[in-house]
Amino acid sequence: MNKYVILMLLPLLGVNVLAQQEATSADTLYFGFNESLQYLISNSKSIQVASYQKEATEHEKKATNSHRMPHIGITGTYAIMDDDIEMHADLSGITEPLGELLQGLGGMLPPGSLPSISMPNSMGLTIQEQQLGVLMGTFSMPIYTGGKINAAHRAAEAKVFEASENLREVTNQQITELVTRYFGLQLTNKVMDIRSEALNNIENHLNNAKKMEEQGQIAHVERLHAEVAYANASREYRSSAKDLEMTQKGLQNTLGTDQVIVPMDELFIPQNIQPLDHYQSMALQNSPLLGQIDAKKNLVNEKLKVERSKYLPDVALMGGANLLDYQLTEMAPQWFVGVGVSFTLFDGFDRSNKIKAAKSQALQVDNYYDKASDDIKMVVQKLYQTMEKAFDEYESLTTTEAFAAEYLDARQKAFSNGLATSTDVVDAQLNMEKVRIAKLQAAYAYDVALASMLQYCGASNTFEQYR
Repeated sequence: MNKYVILMLLPLLGVNVLAQQEATSADTLYFGFNESLQYLISNSKSIQVASYQKEATEHEKKATNSHRMPHIGITGTYAIMDDDIEMHADLSGITEPLGELLQGLGGMLPPGSLPSISMPNSMGLTIQEQQLGVLMGTFSMPIYTGGKINAAHRAAEAKVFEASENLREVTNQQITELVTRYFGLQLTNKVMDIRSEALNNIENHLNNAKKMEEQGQIAHVERLHAEVAYANASREYRSSAKDLEMTQKGLQNTLGTDQVIVPMDELFIPQNIQPLDHYQSMALQNSPLLGQIDAKKNLVNEKLKVERSKYLPDVALMGGANLLDYQLTEMAPQWFVGVGVSFTLFDGFDRSNKIKAAKSQALQVDNYYDKASDDIKMVVQKLYQTMEKAFDEYESLTTTEAFAAEYLDARQKAFSNGLATSTDVVDAQLNMEKVRIAKLQAAYAYDVALASMLQYCGASNTFEQYR
């Protein structure tokens, strides 16, 4: 008897827990799907990471504009040499003849009339002192680079496009995850309602079985069968409560919130689905996965242009001017301007091998694009067929549900009149529960397949149009 009382109280305990959760309305978000979508776009960490990545590539693209502009800077140098820089002149070729001439003149003049003169044999001049410092302003500007600057700019544009497509792909993935978890929570809610209703029906059936047993209308085994059915229904209900908790956590993680979320929009079967080839064409034209491969193809092409440009010279205008100096020789120029040319004559076949490598990468990307296109078409077809199968199942179960409801009602009345067994009623109840849950699961499978297909088509933002 105590066991029976415990089983009777279990559903009420579950209701009390739900009532406590509903009481904290301040911690509850009542979201339609569109509201949850807007919340996702604003709060998703994955979307934010992809957005920051795109922002970084945009700044890198702006940085490539500097390659066409002059670079102006200041260079400072202070140096200590091992000795002064000096210039020495040998004067012996002059002083020796001059000395001989003076001696000859001295012999012709009275003694003492010509003073004694000492002539040096060499003379030194300091050109640069041992310590010096220079502060110089510099200027440089490329004139011709063989296309390297243009290739770098186009490569940066390709990276921005790739990051944009990646952001779109991440957003589409998050929308698919949202559909899976939002309508998964709605599915779990509905399943729990169905099992709660089934539990109440089996409880009523158990009560009727007890009364009929007391009146001698049914055998003891019939009442035991009703108790077993009630215990199973209670177990299924508790299992649904645990599933509800897990799906609630999953949706909270997707939206990045700790608040309880109550989904307001129902599972649905849309009626405005286009033919398969419409979605396959859309995927080939609009898939962000193919867009990223396109961006990689452009990057490889620009890399090939850069490698080819290395066979051409680099020409730049350059100049400089002394702003401040310390002990710098006056013979040093105060400013200079000029044109510099750089050209590699031999590099050990580095350029030719890199060109071959870039060509191989281009072929690799082309083949990868073709394979990815075929794979995407196949995935879209598979998801489309999943939707068709779910639709057929949903339509079939709609008819089956009406029959199961009538059959359950008939079995319950027959049992009350002693014309059916407890097994008949329980089986009819379980069949009704099974059909209703299967119908919800078919709608859920359709919605998830639709979201996944739109993701591959690059059109997840149109999901709301199908509701």
